[in-house]
This record gives sequence, structure tokens and C-alpha cells, in this order.
Amino acid sequence: MNYTLRGKRVWVAGHRGMVGSALVRRFASEGCKVLTIGREALNLTRQELIEAWLARERPEAVFLAAARGGGMLANEVEGFSGRIEFDASKPDGTPRKLMSNVKLRALEWRPCIGLAEWIRRSYAWYLAQDAVRGATVKRAEPA
Repeated sequence: MNYTLRGKRVWVAGHRGMVGSALVRRFASEGCKVLTIGREALNLTRQELIEAWLARERPEAVFLAAARGGGMLANEVEGFSGRIEFDASKPDGTPRKLMSNVKLRALEWRPCIGLAEWIRRSYAWYLAQDAVRGATVKRAEPA
């Protein structure tokens, strides 16, 4: 079955993340109207708010790429003590990730803190934002 997005209203929830932003870039060439809304305007943990937004915006397709995450290093920084298993028979994400800071360095930019410290600070800020909004953050229990 072929389902074309051409001319359709498409919502990408999580459009700022790695997967969501890739979807938005791809859909730019599909001839569809891409709908996005940031977490500051729509709390994806509140179903009644989502239902109201969906009723108002009426997307014809929804791509759910929203998540709370932080990757492997964030687990290490936060003291995750569960077991992580790797199945070598399955694909391991993007086959090749290329990233360079050469252009930034040419502009004489230098990081002022390391990655682990940046994750610690970002996570603390994130938890503080939830506290400001009155949300309850439940820390994952080790497996």
C-alpha cells in the first residue's frame, strides 16, 4: 500500500530532536504541510491538551518522534546501574556518524566545560523546569 503525504497536514511530535528534525527535513520535499509545536506550548504528557490541539489542527498523519532522553553518557552521569545488553546481530543505529568542530575552532570557539559536566548541568536545569511547572519527575529504577 502506498500512502502519499503530498498535500496532507503532517504533525511531527518531537521535531527538535535528532529523528524529528530529520523527518521535518525529509518532509520539506514531500509537498506536505508540516505541523510542529514546541513543548513550551504543548505538554505531551497531558492527553486532554493533545486531544484539543489535534482537534484544532486536524493532522492527517502523525509521526511520533518525541521522547525524554539523553543517551548513554547521561545514564552514566546520573548513576544508572542497570544492565545494558548489546545484540551484535542487529543494526547499531547510524552506520557512520561524522562530526567535526574544525569550523568552530577556526572561529576560535572553545568549549568551556566538558561533555559530562554539560549533561549534568542540562539535566539539573531540566529537572528544575519540571519543578517550576509542577510536574513530578520519576527517576528510573535500576533493573
